[in-house]
Amino acid sequence: MSIKDPMEMTAFKTFENNQPERSILLFTSSLGRHPVLGRYSTDRVTSWSELRERLPHVRPNTVLALEPYAQTKNAPPEFWEALSGFPSLAVIAAVPPHAPQLELRRMVLAGVSEFLDMRLSYPRALVERLADNAFARPLKRRVEAGLSRFLSGDARVLIRAAAEVAASAGDAEMLGRSFGVTPTTVTKWCDALRLPPPRRLQLWLRLLLTAQLMDDAGRSISAAARAAGYATDRSFRRALHSVSGAAPRELRKHGAFDSLLAAFNADVHQFRADRKPRPAASPARVLVPLSAGENQVEALSAAAPKH
Repeated sequence: MSIKDPMEMTAFKTFENNQPERSILLFTSSLGRHPVLGRYSTDRVTSWSELRERLPHVRPNTVLALEPYAQTKNAPPEFWEALSGFPSLAVIAAVPPHAPQLELRRMVLAGVSEFLDMRLSYPRALVERLADNAFARPLKRRVEAGLSRFLSGDARVLIRAAAEVAASAGDAEMLGRSFGVTPTTVTKWCDALRLPPPRRLQLWLRLLLTAQLMDDAGRSISAAARAAGYATDRSFRRALHSVSGAAPRELRKHGAFDSLLAAFNADVHQFRADRKPRPAASPARVLVPLSAGENQVEALSAAAPKH
């Protein structure tokens, strides 16, 4: 099986409310006032209180660009509350050269994805790349940390890409477009890597995204489902029941994300058990690009490892 070289995605899907695929919510003066930065639309808040009001409604396709030292010498409590209350959101911190090192370390531990050095002038293309690096980072980081050790590097690449698509409320077709290939090609990749087919993979990643949003202290279950792209609470409950049999409240009670990630690993394990690995004499040539902001990798995948 030969898989085509991937291309940068050029078609950008929109949400039902006509929002662009990705956006940046700015509370910083260091990035100018561009209404669009590459694939990102931009919006602004002018105070921490306004940010606090907006956060429960921010979708996971949004990257926050915050300037914690805009009004004080130390990062204010509102900044730390945003990080602790909404860990599902990707955050870029715009910091000056005099920022305390201890606070910068604390920001990393609290989940800040990227830093923007305010001494430098950032062209729009570089800001877009920085946002790409941060996009869906919290979801990718949590999924990657809990994946089964039996999954290959290529399988992890595909799962990370599916996480980005889930954050954009996308589907299996968007997963193919993100690599510049058809859904049929992605199905072949999943088969070669012994992963569930693309539609089921995207179902899982959207549910994992919703579970992560449910773990935010500032979101209700309904708000988390809507933010993840579900039209109604019923459609979310139906999707969740189809793979785990659990109810949303029960899931949240036991730690929504960790419980669902364990169920995802079990599903992948069972899927691999039901499918024999390819014979060693017939390796599958798999070319899978890393997601936005990462380098591409080309791997010659021989027989998939047994579980």
